[in-house]
Amino acid sequence: MAESEELRHLEQLLEQEIFSEVLHEAERLEKKYTETGRHQQLADVLIAKVKALWALGRLEESLKAIKQCEHVLTFLEQPKEVKKREAHLVRHRGNICLVKHDLKRSLKYYQQSLAISEEIGYKEGILLSLSNITDIYIDLGDLRLALKYGNQVKTLSEEIGAKNRIVNSLLCLGYTYFVMNDLDQAKNLFHQGLALAKKYNYINLTAEAYRHLGNLSWELGDPKQALDHFEQSYFLYQKSGFKFYLLETLFRWFSLTIEMNSLEQAQHLFQRLQQLDEQEGSAMARPFHLLAKAMLLKTSPRLRDKAEAQNILLELVEEEYSIFIKITAMLNLCESFLDELKTYEDHTVFQEALTIAQQVYSLAQHVRLFSFTIKLLLLKAKFATVEGDLTAAMDFLEQAKTSAEDKGLGSLAARAETEKKQLETQFNEWQQLIQGNVPFKVRLEKSNLENYISEAKRMIEMPDFDK
Repeated sequence: MAESEELRHLEQLLEQEIFSEVLHEAERLEKKYTETGRHQQLADVLIAKVKALWALGRLEESLKAIKQCEHVLTFLEQPKEVKKREAHLVRHRGNICLVKHDLKRSLKYYQQSLAISEEIGYKEGILLSLSNITDIYIDLGDLRLALKYGNQVKTLSEEIGAKNRIVNSLLCLGYTYFVMNDLDQAKNLFHQGLALAKKYNYINLTAEAYRHLGNLSWELGDPKQALDHFEQSYFLYQKSGFKFYLLETLFRWFSLTIEMNSLEQAQHLFQRLQQLDEQEGSAMARPFHLLAKAMLLKTSPRLRDKAEAQNILLELVEEEYSIFIKITAMLNLCESFLDELKTYEDHTVFQEALTIAQQVYSLAQHVRLFSFTIKLLLLKAKFATVEGDLTAAMDFLEQAKTSAEDKGLGSLAARAETEKKQLETQFNEWQQLIQGNVPFKVRLEKSNLENYISEAKRMIEMPDFDK
């Protein structure tokens, strides 16, 4: 096969996003071009290798390949060609930071990559960096900026005829509207993206569309449809080998079955997570497996199982896992304490649950998950109501309303205002319940607090990656 045909074949594999095949071909060509001293071609192959390793969850190897490629670039003589490839490498450093939920460093790398691409008029680099920056602003909850950059990505994608980027922009805009709770607009954009992804046989983007539609159906209260979407997404990610979303999609699929109390199906999906952990032996699969194990044990009527679930969740909280794992474990631990509270009526147990909820809020603030933080303010208001501090509950709801308005989250602002008015009308009733020392079990049922925790668990997701 001619050199140009080999590189074109590698590009096609990248576009199809079958990462195990990308890695295999990249390693074959790396050896060939190293032996023949073809530095520019070697740099391009190494960039493909960086992406494949990253998608397969082999982050340290991906970082090592970045450094290797940076060394190869010192042998290139044309400054513009060097800068093109530097833009890709800097952007991939941002992707690695994003996996670790270091949004500040990710944004810095993406902006640096954008500046390099703009300096040399490299449209593909500009497009990719703008896409990444859009994802960051979604995760940060700055949805006005997310829409601004997302629409720029869509326009530029259409201008240069980048079909995969057009699909990605539709899904990205859809997710932005999903976070804004404009579910009709989100659904329309997700279906547009899905249709195009299928048309052009983009495996990973088709999987992403189904994953988004699964979350949307779950939010809309259609669990059967959500299960179907998650299943389709999972098997497509399995085909592409995109490890991050393979695990996250399988875990969300599992979580939905737990919420539906479909324990037989949950056990089956848990076994898949367990097998992935045993097969991979990687730090990435392990926490998902442990988290699922704890969630299954939580459903058991046996006190010994419930205690083991709490121990696993406490270990997950204390370990240096991703923000997604840590917050999901903390919310499940909070649920576990409240379940215990219904049995023992011990105020100390309530305080333990409250402390966990406050820690989740602080962590979400620290990593700047703004829209999620607003939902947590609604949860804090429920905790304050159950405890009997109605003034604090009103303050939390007002803070949620103001923060949502500042971020352009109109539906969340309206919800906070509605809940504030509702609490005002129930103020005397709640005072009588607290003064009458009504059991926590009754207060929990009246406040619907546990449903707010379930809602928070649905909302926390792994960051969106723009490859």
